[in-house]
Amino acid sequence: MHTISNVQFIATYIYKNPGARYGSIMKALRKWRGREQWKEWGNQYFNSYTSTGYTAQGRYWQKTNPEDRNSGYVLTLAGLTKVCLQNPLPPHTSRPSAWQSN
Repeated sequence: MHTISNVQFIATYIYKNPGARYGSIMKALRKWRGREQWKEWGNQYFNSYTSTGYTAQGRYWQKTNPEDRNSGYVLTLAGLTKVCLQNPLPPHTSRPSAWQSN
């Protein structure tokens, strides 16, 4: 079965909704992943600093207006390579984790 990652989902969402803002992107991501109750989950995809050194913001998407923290996002050229045009979207690439085992 074909699956996609969180990065691919976010890139696809921004592709279909150019200028989408953080809140709507994260709401859609949490719904797709079944984590609606985890309000703080997933924000690492929009931080410019991470503990692992990996960052998707700037690499795959960027703010429409970097001076306005409330502006939306558009894809970079690298982000276009992450877009999935399959309809409906495939499920997430799952890896067993602590929250799944309970």
